[in-house]
Amino acid sequence: MKIAYFIMAHQNMSQLFRTINAIYDPWNVYLLHIDVKAGDSYKQTVEQAFANFGNITVMDPRDITWGTWTQVEIQLQAITDLLSNHAWDYFINLSGVDYPLKSQAYIKEYLRVNPSNYLHVLDEPKGHRYATERFTYTQDEAGNLVRGEEKPMFAESFPGMESHFGSGWFMLTRSFCEYLVTDSQPRRMADYYRYCLMSDETYFQTVMMNSGGAFPHFKHNLRYIVMDQTGQFTLNASVLDPSHEEKMLGSGLLFARKVDCTLHPEMVNRIDQVLFE
Repeated sequence: MKIAYFIMAHQNMSQLFRTINAIYDPWNVYLLHIDVKAGDSYKQTVEQAFANFGNITVMDPRDITWGTWTQVEIQLQAITDLLSNHAWDYFINLSGVDYPLKSQAYIKEYLRVNPSNYLHVLDEPKGHRYATERFTYTQDEAGNLVRGEEKPMFAESFPGMESHFGSGWFMLTRSFCEYLVTDSQPRRMADYYRYCLMSDETYFQTVMMNSGGAFPHFKHNLRYIVMDQTGQFTLNASVLDPSHEEKMLGSGLLFARKVDCTLHPEMVNRIDQVLFE
């Protein structure tokens, strides 16, 4: 069992290094993307830190904007690069503030015994922003999210299919990743979602749920996440603190989000005791 990790970071370098150390296995491969907004010195420091690791690569930086297709595009590029250059069984995406709750040996054995695509999926409720949004979205030269012209609804563009949404964090099999970047249907859906709001939380789900059952799927991403509602349809992941620790470590889940070793070092140390015991 070999895992390809794709890690996206733009701040909190201490936590990024801590996360990589916690998930490192010489048999895995690691592809890092440091957002251009982090600055050249951030990227150079990361590159220097892993210069002698043959299984850790840093991508050319891109400017990733919240809510735009860039968040999907960089992941499809990562999948394409990893498929071209490495043999692996699972693609797992992480941010720089995600952290494992289980050892790599445990995670690999879990995926071997329970082969599936772990992708959080929900049907779109009536009135949800993904179901009702009729406008295109892109980013301007300054990288800002910009609303444009009206567009057809998903059902109008893909008769007989339904759109779905969920978390943008997942664990995908190699076969589904190959389907994502080679099949004509995901490419047609990519053309549609390229100008949709929050496409990273709906593109992957919609491709999976309209693939005709070709890929095994479990509707949970096995991440421990505590969400705070900041608007009618807006949820943000909370930074986990010691009050979450007992439930988090007892959850049986594989990863947690968000974890910050600079804010709660003792909690992260206790997680490490579980990982490296």
